[in-house]
Amino acid sequence: MMRWRRQLTLAAILAVPGIFLAVRGVFGAPLVLLFGVIIVAADYLIAQESWRVPEPWPSVPLRFRGGARTELAQLAWVMVNREGFVDRGVLERVRALAQKELAQHGVSWTGTPGTPMSPAPLATQLLGPGAIATLNSTTDVRPRALENVVTRLEQIRKR
Repeated sequence: MMRWRRQLTLAAILAVPGIFLAVRGVFGAPLVLLFGVIIVAADYLIAQESWRVPEPWPSVPLRFRGGARTELAQLAWVMVNREGFVDRGVLERVRALAQKELAQHGVSWTGTPGTPMSPAPLATQLLGPGAIATLNSTTDVRPRALENVVTRLEQIRKR
């Protein structure tokens, strides 16, 4: 009965001018009744369409923090190959970021794996031996090792 409330209200509203027009002789009673039925039926069909389609839930807003961790963590966890190792492209981006961050703190490094960082003691102090080994690794790298590198780079950036 709740779905018919709107149509019944519309029919009651249309009945008043319809009866007035029929009594005055402007339109015949069958024609007034036909117009009323058509309007109520059209309203019913329009309302049926809106009942079928549920309103979508609003999407959750994404809030990204600025900095190395957000960008690189997303890449690291999304871009893992089938064997479970970090994709080469992701590792290259982390190495490029590490090269820039280290240069700002006085450590020179070419960014290519296997090349030494100079001065080595300062690089070890900033990143730690595990992160340096990950950045200089010529073999495949696990996501957990890359996460350690990203964490260390974030700590450097805060200094």
